[in-house]
Amino acid sequence: MHFFALLTSIALLLSYVSVYIPPKTLWILPLFGLVYPVLLVLTLLFLVYFTLGRSKWFLLPLLVLLLGGKLHLRYINFGWGQTETVTENSLKVMSYNVRLFDFYLSSQANDYANKDSIMNFIKTENPDVLCLQEYFYTDGNTPFNTKKTLTKILGSKEYHERVRFQQNKKRNFGVSIFSKYPIISKGEVSFPASATNYCIYADIKVKQDTLRIYNTHLQSVKIKDEDVNFNLEDDEETNLLRLKTTVRKLKEAYPARTEQAVLILNHAAASPYPVVICGDFNDPPISHTYNLFNKVYTDAFRNAGKGLGRSYAGKLPAGRIDYIWHDTKLGSQHFKVQEQAFSDHYAISTQITLP
Repeated sequence: MHFFALLTSIALLLSYVSVYIPPKTLWILPLFGLVYPVLLVLTLLFLVYFTLGRSKWFLLPLLVLLLGGKLHLRYINFGWGQTETVTENSLKVMSYNVRLFDFYLSSQANDYANKDSIMNFIKTENPDVLCLQEYFYTDGNTPFNTKKTLTKILGSKEYHERVRFQQNKKRNFGVSIFSKYPIISKGEVSFPASATNYCIYADIKVKQDTLRIYNTHLQSVKIKDEDVNFNLEDDEETNLLRLKTTVRKLKEAYPARTEQAVLILNHAAASPYPVVICGDFNDPPISHTYNLFNKVYTDAFRNAGKGLGRSYAGKLPAGRIDYIWHDTKLGSQHFKVQEQAFSDHYAISTQITLP
Protein backbone atom coordinates (compact mmCIF):
# COMPACT_ATOMS: atom_id res chain seq x y z
CA MET A 1 0.00 0.00 0.00
CA HIS A 2 2.88 2.35 0.76
CA PHE A 3 4.41 1.65 -2.65
CA PHE A 4 1.18 2.27 -4.55
CA ALA A 5 0.46 5.41 -2.52
CA LEU A 6 3.90 6.75 -3.41
CA LEU A 7 3.43 5.84 -7.08
CA THR A 8 0.03 7.53 -7.21
CA SER A 9 1.37 10.64 -5.50
CA ILE A 10 4.22 10.96 -7.99
CA ALA A 11 1.80 10.52 -10.90
CA LEU A 12 -0.54 13.21 -9.50
CA LEU A 13 2.40 15.59 -9.09
CA LEU A 14 3.36 14.97 -12.72
CA SER A 15 -0.20 15.84 -13.77
CA TYR A 16 0.24 19.23 -12.06
CA VAL A 17 3.56 19.75 -13.88
CA SER A 18 1.96 18.92 -17.27
CA VAL A 19 -0.03 22.15 -17.06
CA TYR A 20 3.09 24.30 -17.27
CA ILE A 21 5.38 22.38 -19.64
CA PRO A 22 4.71 22.28 -23.42
CA PRO A 23 3.99 18.75 -24.72
CA LYS A 24 6.90 18.99 -27.17
CA THR A 25 9.31 19.18 -24.24
CA LEU A 26 8.24 15.86 -22.70
CA TRP A 27 5.47 14.08 -24.59
CA ILE A 28 4.44 11.72 -21.78
CA LEU A 29 3.46 14.47 -19.31
CA PRO A 30 0.05 15.24 -20.89
CA LEU A 31 -0.98 11.62 -20.33
CA PHE A 32 -0.77 12.22 -16.58
CA GLY A 33 -2.98 15.28 -17.03
CA LEU A 34 -5.52 13.17 -18.93
CA VAL A 35 -5.88 10.69 -16.04
CA TYR A 36 -5.84 13.39 -13.35
CA PRO A 37 -9.43 12.61 -12.16
CA VAL A 38 -8.49 8.95 -11.57
CA LEU A 39 -5.28 9.93 -9.76
CA LEU A 40 -7.18 12.43 -7.63
CA VAL A 41 -9.73 9.83 -6.51
CA LEU A 42 -6.99 7.30 -5.70
CA THR A 43 -5.09 9.90 -3.67
CA LEU A 44 -8.22 10.74 -1.70
CA LEU A 45 -8.79 7.04 -1.01
CA PHE A 46 -5.21 6.67 0.25
CA LEU A 47 -5.74 9.70 2.49
CA VAL A 48 -8.84 8.10 4.04
CA TYR A 49 -7.14 4.69 4.33
CA PHE A 50 -4.04 5.97 6.13
CA THR A 51 -6.08 8.35 8.32
CA LEU A 52 -8.39 5.57 9.50
CA GLY A 53 -5.35 3.35 10.06
CA ARG A 54 -3.73 6.12 12.14
CA SER A 55 -0.63 5.93 9.98
CA LYS A 56 1.73 8.85 9.50
CA TRP A 57 1.58 8.04 5.80
CA PHE A 58 -1.59 10.14 5.63
CA LEU A 59 0.75 13.12 5.32
CA LEU A 60 1.89 12.01 1.85
CA PRO A 61 -1.50 12.18 0.03
CA LEU A 62 -2.49 15.23 2.10
CA LEU A 63 0.66 17.14 1.09
CA VAL A 64 0.27 16.18 -2.58
CA LEU A 65 -3.37 17.31 -2.59
CA LEU A 66 -2.44 20.64 -1.01
CA LEU A 67 0.30 21.17 -3.59
CA GLY A 68 -2.39 21.02 -6.30
CA GLY A 69 -3.95 24.18 -4.87
CA LYS A 70 -6.36 25.91 -7.25
CA LEU A 71 -5.76 23.37 -10.00
CA HIS A 72 -8.39 21.15 -8.38
CA LEU A 73 -11.00 23.87 -8.85
CA ARG A 74 -10.64 23.63 -12.63
CA TYR A 75 -12.75 20.47 -12.52
CA ILE A 76 -15.53 21.45 -10.16
CA ASN A 77 -17.64 24.52 -9.45
CA PHE A 78 -19.92 24.78 -6.43
CA GLY A 79 -21.88 27.69 -7.88
CA TRP A 80 -21.60 29.82 -4.77
CA GLY A 81 -22.61 33.45 -5.06
CA GLN A 82 -24.13 33.15 -8.55
CA THR A 83 -27.16 35.25 -9.41
CA GLU A 84 -30.36 33.63 -10.69
CA THR A 85 -31.56 36.57 -12.77
CA VAL A 86 -30.31 36.97 -16.33
CA THR A 87 -28.75 40.35 -17.07
CA GLU A 88 -30.78 42.23 -19.68
CA ASN A 89 -27.75 43.29 -21.72
CA SER A 90 -26.61 39.77 -22.57
CA LEU A 91 -26.77 37.10 -25.24
CA LYS A 92 -26.90 33.30 -25.07
CA VAL A 93 -23.92 31.53 -26.66
CA MET A 94 -23.94 27.79 -27.28
CA SER A 95 -21.10 25.48 -28.38
CA TYR A 96 -21.81 21.95 -29.58
CA ASN A 97 -19.82 19.18 -31.26
CA VAL A 98 -22.63 17.45 -33.17
CA ARG A 99 -20.62 14.51 -34.59
CA LEU A 100 -21.80 15.19 -38.16
CA PHE A 101 -25.39 14.95 -36.87
CA ASP A 102 -24.81 11.16 -36.95
CA PHE A 103 -25.02 11.16 -40.73
CA TYR A 104 -23.06 7.92 -41.01
CA LEU A 105 -25.40 6.18 -38.55
CA SER A 106 -28.53 7.20 -40.42
CA SER A 107 -28.88 3.82 -42.15
CA GLN A 108 -29.67 2.16 -38.82
CA ALA A 109 -33.16 1.50 -37.49
CA ASN A 110 -33.80 5.03 -36.14
CA ASP A 111 -32.98 7.01 -39.26
CA TYR A 112 -32.18 10.65 -38.48
CA ALA A 113 -33.18 10.20 -34.82
CA ASN A 114 -30.15 11.92 -33.34
CA LYS A 115 -30.14 14.67 -36.00
CA ASP A 116 -33.76 15.44 -35.21
CA SER A 117 -33.07 15.32 -31.45
CA ILE A 118 -30.19 17.77 -31.84
CA MET A 119 -32.35 20.13 -33.89
CA ASN A 120 -35.16 19.97 -31.34
CA PHE A 121 -32.70 20.64 -28.53
CA ILE A 122 -31.30 23.69 -30.30
CA LYS A 123 -34.82 24.93 -30.99
CA THR A 124 -35.75 24.56 -27.32
CA GLU A 125 -32.56 26.23 -26.02
CA ASN A 126 -32.88 29.01 -28.61
CA PRO A 127 -29.32 30.42 -28.50
CA ASP A 128 -28.46 33.84 -29.90
CA VAL A 129 -25.13 32.56 -31.19
CA LEU A 130 -24.55 28.90 -32.06
CA CYS A 131 -21.06 27.46 -32.62
CA LEU A 132 -20.95 23.96 -34.09
CA GLN A 133 -17.99 21.60 -34.46
CA GLU A 134 -18.03 18.47 -36.66
CA TYR A 135 -20.68 20.42 -38.53
CA PHE A 136 -22.11 18.68 -41.59
CA TYR A 137 -24.65 19.26 -44.30
CA THR A 138 -25.50 18.01 -47.76
CA ASP A 139 -26.37 20.30 -50.64
CA GLY A 140 -29.81 20.51 -52.17
CA ASN A 141 -33.22 19.53 -50.90
CA THR A 142 -32.16 16.61 -48.70
CA PRO A 143 -32.93 15.47 -45.11
CA PHE A 144 -29.35 16.42 -44.15
CA ASN A 145 -29.36 19.99 -45.43
CA THR A 146 -28.84 20.98 -41.80
CA LYS A 147 -27.71 24.51 -42.69
CA LYS A 148 -31.13 25.24 -44.13
CA THR A 149 -32.82 23.74 -41.05
CA LEU A 150 -30.69 25.73 -38.61
CA THR A 151 -31.30 29.09 -40.28
CA LYS A 152 -35.03 28.33 -40.14
CA ILE A 153 -34.90 27.30 -36.45
CA LEU A 154 -32.95 30.40 -35.41
CA GLY A 155 -34.93 32.70 -37.69
CA SER A 156 -31.78 34.23 -39.17
CA LYS A 157 -29.60 33.76 -42.23
CA GLU A 158 -26.55 35.23 -40.52
CA TYR A 159 -23.88 32.51 -40.49
CA HIS A 160 -20.22 31.81 -41.16
CA GLU A 161 -18.66 28.44 -41.95
CA ARG A 162 -15.41 26.76 -42.90
CA VAL A 163 -16.01 23.43 -44.57
CA ARG A 164 -14.24 20.80 -46.57
CA PHE A 165 -16.38 20.13 -49.64
CA GLN A 166 -16.76 16.62 -51.02
CA GLN A 167 -17.43 17.42 -54.66
CA ASN A 168 -18.74 14.09 -55.93
CA LYS A 169 -21.28 13.63 -53.12
CA LYS A 170 -22.08 17.30 -52.41
CA ARG A 171 -21.19 16.94 -48.72
CA ASN A 172 -19.69 19.59 -46.42
CA PHE A 173 -17.65 18.98 -43.24
CA GLY A 174 -16.29 21.61 -40.83
CA VAL A 175 -17.27 24.27 -38.29
CA SER A 176 -19.89 27.01 -38.30
CA ILE A 177 -21.23 30.05 -36.45
CA PHE A 178 -24.95 30.94 -36.63
CA SER A 179 -26.12 34.26 -35.23
CA LYS A 180 -29.42 36.03 -34.63
CA TYR A 181 -27.47 39.29 -34.69
CA PRO A 182 -25.83 40.83 -37.79
CA ILE A 183 -22.38 39.53 -38.72
CA ILE A 184 -20.44 42.57 -39.93
CA SER A 185 -17.21 40.75 -40.81
CA LYS A 186 -15.82 37.23 -40.70
CA GLY A 187 -12.62 35.28 -41.23
CA GLU A 188 -10.46 32.29 -40.35
CA VAL A 189 -7.41 31.49 -38.23
CA SER A 190 -5.47 29.12 -40.45
CA PHE A 191 -4.01 25.87 -39.09
CA PRO A 192 -1.34 25.11 -41.74
CA ALA A 193 -0.51 21.68 -40.33
CA SER A 194 -4.10 20.38 -40.32
CA ALA A 195 -6.52 19.79 -43.17
CA THR A 196 -9.51 18.87 -41.00
CA ASN A 197 -9.35 21.08 -37.91
CA TYR A 198 -10.41 24.72 -38.17
CA CYS A 199 -10.91 28.00 -36.36
CA ILE A 200 -13.25 30.70 -37.67
CA TYR A 201 -14.45 34.01 -36.25
CA ALA A 202 -17.32 36.41 -36.78
CA ASP A 203 -17.67 40.02 -35.63
CA ILE A 204 -21.25 40.26 -34.38
CA LYS A 205 -23.12 43.51 -33.82
CA VAL A 206 -25.16 43.24 -30.61
CA LYS A 207 -27.19 46.43 -30.17
CA GLN A 208 -24.57 49.14 -29.52
CA ASP A 209 -21.71 46.67 -28.97
CA THR A 210 -19.65 44.39 -31.20
CA LEU A 211 -18.20 41.04 -30.14
CA ARG A 212 -15.72 38.80 -31.92
CA ILE A 213 -16.83 35.18 -31.60
CA TYR A 214 -14.32 32.42 -32.37
CA ASN A 215 -15.33 28.83 -32.98
CA THR A 216 -12.62 26.18 -33.09
CA HIS A 217 -12.11 22.46 -33.20
CA LEU A 218 -8.57 21.75 -32.07
CA GLN A 219 -6.56 18.73 -33.20
CA SER A 220 -8.57 15.54 -32.85
CA VAL A 221 -7.06 12.46 -31.25
CA LYS A 222 -8.89 10.27 -33.80
CA ILE A 223 -9.20 7.35 -31.41
CA LYS A 224 -11.67 4.77 -32.64
CA ASP A 225 -13.80 2.45 -30.50
CA GLU A 226 -11.62 -0.51 -31.42
CA ASP A 227 -8.54 1.34 -30.12
CA VAL A 228 -9.92 1.46 -26.57
CA ASN A 229 -12.01 -1.71 -26.64
CA PHE A 230 -9.69 -3.66 -24.34
CA ASN A 231 -10.95 -7.19 -23.74
CA LEU A 232 -9.51 -9.69 -21.27
CA GLU A 233 -10.62 -12.50 -23.57
CA ASP A 234 -8.30 -11.24 -26.33
CA ASP A 235 -4.65 -12.21 -26.36
CA GLU A 236 -2.08 -10.00 -24.67
CA GLU A 237 -0.49 -8.94 -27.95
CA THR A 238 -3.79 -7.58 -29.32
CA ASN A 239 -4.49 -5.51 -26.21
CA LEU A 240 -0.90 -4.23 -26.17
CA LEU A 241 -1.25 -3.12 -29.79
CA ARG A 242 -4.46 -1.25 -28.89
CA LEU A 243 -2.67 0.50 -26.03
CA LYS A 244 0.30 1.48 -28.24
CA THR A 245 -2.06 2.84 -30.92
CA THR A 246 -3.97 4.95 -28.39
CA VAL A 247 -0.78 6.36 -26.83
CA ARG A 248 0.72 7.12 -30.26
CA LYS A 249 -2.38 9.08 -31.31
CA LEU A 250 -2.38 11.03 -28.05
CA LYS A 251 1.34 11.75 -28.40
CA GLU A 252 0.84 13.22 -31.89
CA ALA A 253 -2.22 15.32 -30.99
CA TYR A 254 -0.99 17.16 -27.87
CA PRO A 255 1.77 19.27 -29.50
CA ALA A 256 -0.52 20.08 -32.45
CA ARG A 257 -3.19 21.48 -30.13
CA THR A 258 -0.64 23.66 -28.35
CA GLU A 259 0.48 25.15 -31.68
CA GLN A 260 -3.12 25.77 -32.74
CA ALA A 261 -3.91 27.38 -29.39
CA VAL A 262 -1.01 29.82 -29.80
CA LEU A 263 -2.26 30.77 -33.29
CA ILE A 264 -5.75 31.54 -31.93
CA LEU A 265 -4.45 33.49 -28.95
CA ASN A 266 -2.14 35.60 -31.12
CA HIS A 267 -4.99 36.36 -33.52
CA ALA A 268 -7.44 37.18 -30.71
CA ALA A 269 -4.91 39.49 -29.05
CA ALA A 270 -5.20 41.81 -32.07
CA SER A 271 -9.02 41.89 -32.01
CA PRO A 272 -10.53 45.40 -31.88
CA TYR A 273 -13.53 43.95 -30.02
CA PRO A 274 -14.08 41.93 -26.83
CA VAL A 275 -13.56 38.24 -27.55
CA VAL A 276 -15.51 35.02 -26.92
CA ILE A 277 -13.80 31.74 -27.86
CA CYS A 278 -15.92 28.59 -28.13
CA GLY A 279 -15.17 25.08 -29.20
CA ASP A 280 -14.06 21.51 -28.79
CA PHE A 281 -10.50 21.83 -27.47
CA ASN A 282 -9.94 18.08 -27.03
CA ASP A 283 -7.94 18.83 -23.87
CA PRO A 284 -9.01 18.63 -20.21
CA PRO A 285 -8.55 21.43 -17.65
CA ILE A 286 -5.31 19.85 -16.44
CA SER A 287 -3.43 20.49 -19.67
CA HIS A 288 -1.00 22.95 -21.21
CA THR A 289 -3.56 24.06 -23.81
CA TYR A 290 -6.08 24.97 -21.12
CA ASN A 291 -3.41 26.86 -19.22
CA LEU A 292 -2.57 29.03 -22.23
CA PHE A 293 -6.17 30.26 -22.51
CA ASN A 294 -6.62 30.49 -18.75
CA LYS A 295 -3.81 33.06 -18.53
CA VAL A 296 -5.75 35.50 -20.72
CA TYR A 297 -9.48 34.70 -20.65
CA THR A 298 -12.24 33.71 -18.23
CA ASP A 299 -13.54 30.14 -18.29
CA ALA A 300 -17.33 30.58 -18.35
CA PHE A 301 -17.89 27.27 -16.54
CA ARG A 302 -15.67 28.26 -13.63
CA ASN A 303 -17.33 31.66 -13.55
CA ALA A 304 -20.96 30.63 -13.91
CA GLY A 305 -21.25 26.83 -13.87
CA LYS A 306 -22.03 24.20 -11.28
CA GLY A 307 -20.83 20.62 -10.74
CA LEU A 308 -18.21 18.84 -12.83
CA GLY A 309 -19.14 20.30 -16.23
CA ARG A 310 -18.41 17.04 -18.07
CA SER A 311 -18.81 17.71 -21.79
CA TYR A 312 -17.44 14.51 -23.37
CA ALA A 313 -19.83 11.58 -23.57
CA GLY A 314 -17.44 9.08 -25.20
CA LYS A 315 -15.49 6.15 -23.73
CA LEU A 316 -12.29 7.94 -22.73
CA PRO A 317 -12.28 9.57 -19.26
CA ALA A 318 -11.72 12.98 -20.86
CA GLY A 319 -14.37 14.80 -18.81
CA ARG A 320 -14.54 18.50 -19.69
CA ILE A 321 -12.96 19.25 -23.07
CA ASP A 322 -15.43 21.78 -24.52
CA TYR A 323 -15.15 25.40 -23.42
CA ILE A 324 -16.54 28.90 -23.70
CA TRP A 325 -13.85 31.46 -22.89
CA HIS A 326 -14.52 35.17 -22.76
CA ASP A 327 -12.71 38.44 -22.40
CA THR A 328 -12.31 39.63 -18.81
CA LYS A 329 -14.27 42.77 -19.83
CA LEU A 330 -17.31 40.55 -20.37
CA GLY A 331 -19.28 38.54 -17.85
CA SER A 332 -21.00 35.15 -17.91
CA GLN A 333 -24.08 33.72 -16.21
CA HIS A 334 -26.06 30.50 -16.17
CA PHE A 335 -23.53 28.11 -17.67
CA LYS A 336 -25.39 24.94 -18.70
CA VAL A 337 -24.35 21.48 -19.81
CA GLN A 338 -26.81 19.42 -21.86
CA GLU A 339 -28.30 16.57 -19.81
CA GLN A 340 -29.02 14.01 -22.53
CA ALA A 341 -26.36 13.02 -25.06
CA PHE A 342 -27.31 12.98 -28.77
CA SER A 343 -23.64 13.10 -29.81
CA ASP A 344 -20.36 12.03 -28.21
CA HIS A 345 -20.32 15.55 -26.69
CA TYR A 346 -22.80 17.45 -24.56
CA ALA A 347 -23.74 20.95 -25.69
CA ILE A 348 -22.61 23.80 -23.43
CA SER A 349 -24.08 27.29 -23.22
CA THR A 350 -23.85 30.48 -21.18
CA GLN A 351 -25.26 34.01 -21.06
CA ILE A 352 -22.47 36.42 -22.05
CA THR A 353 -23.06 39.79 -20.38
CA LEU A 354 -21.86 42.87 -22.20
CA PRO A 355 -19.81 45.60 -20.49
